[in-house]
Amino acid sequence: ALHAASFALLHVTTIQLADRYSPPGRKALGQTIVSAGAYGLGIGAGNFLSGQLVETVGYAGLYTGAAVATALGLLVSVLLRGLREPQAKPMDS
Repeated sequence: ALHAASFALLHVTTIQLADRYSPPGRKALGQTIVSAGAYGLGIGAGNFLSGQLVETVGYAGLYTGAAVATALGLLVSVLLRGLREPQAKPMDS
């Protein structure tokens, strides 16, 4: 259940970011690039590297590394949260 929630959050976020940063008329191309990177290159590279790590450090090392990477990702996202674009304030009438 946790994977379903985290995957849904990741998928929705990447689609929104692709939409936000793609120029008008190129939205589909932006989403295609995101999908190819995440689901094509990302999964292929992840499977290859995971196999190499299992042979080197075993499954316990692989999952420990995944936990550390997740914790670092969480830390970076918390630190970067304060760097978001300022929101427009409503004008007083």
